[in-house]
Amino acid sequence: MQQEDLLATTLAKICLSGEGSGVLKFRSQQHTFTFETLMNRQQMQWGVAIQVPFHGEELIRLDLRQMVKLGRPMVSGGGYRQLKKAFIQQGQRQQLSLIRQQLQNWAQLLYLTQLGQEKNINSKLQCNPRSTGQGQVEQSCWIKGKPARKFVWQLEQSRKFTMFWGSRGAAHQGAVTGEREQFGHYRQIGLKMKSDEQQKSDANVWELTLAFDSCS
Repeated sequence: MQQEDLLATTLAKICLSGEGSGVLKFRSQQHTFTFETLMNRQQMQWGVAIQVPFHGEELIRLDLRQMVKLGRPMVSGGGYRQLKKAFIQQGQRQQLSLIRQQLQNWAQLLYLTQLGQEKNINSKLQCNPRSTGQGQVEQSCWIKGKPARKFVWQLEQSRKFTMFWGSRGAAHQGAVTGEREQFGHYRQIGLKMKSDEQQKSDANVWELTLAFDSCS
């Protein structure tokens, strides 16, 4: 199997529509919630509804049609507006910028998943092999003719999948991981973002973990 085909097969295991529980870690704070995600493939929109205890439901929506023209999604929803307001009021515009960047990373992964399901990923993607260790595949890739950023994807012998944006060890590195594969999809998805001042430690600016109880 070609590595591009292996990437498409791996991306197909990312659960786009499902429900479960999640944890958001930001600096020293930690928040738990339940969630429901939905992917509208025809309109190329992905949304997540988050239920926070004693707070209610918040929605974040990504419109992937903008990925085709601009290489980045349109982000909307009450949850995103509340997030922007909170960071701006606290004078943390840089942290807000990092979260926007990671949402763009996630949208790029969703867009690639769509290409893979359309059996169109090989004609759209340019990849260079990096290294293949024992039981591990790794490639550096980018979407042809698009302003989307270059990424590195990695598949370990344990079947854990990781996609990186930004050079490892460089400032503002983002990553998405998929693990605990069961019934044809990853039961756990992680989104992490690390800023330049934290490169000397394992700490992340923020870390979001989604544990799926069901996937449809």
